[in-house]
Amino acid sequence: DAVRTARQNNFVRVMVTGHTDTMGSFQYNQKLSERRAIAVKEEMVRLGMGADQIATAGKSFSQLLVPTGPHAREPQNRRAVIDLGS
Repeated sequence: DAVRTARQNNFVRVMVTGHTDTMGSFQYNQKLSERRAIAVKEEMVRLGMGADQIATAGKSFSQLLVPTGPHAREPQNRRAVIDLGS
């Protein structure tokens, strides 16, 4: 849906941010969140977006969707957020 929306609305900048839950260390989750964002970017490129239009970032567990304590498994915190910009 994000690729279709970006094409229909002529969005030329896309930011994909990966997030994790609090299981494991911050450093481990930072790399995991970066891989998650890159995986989404790769799929968007496969669907026809230009790789140069998509930036990625990882936030580890610094921006939890569902607040939890340390070492908590929370599926909603394991996500990638796609921001479309013009």
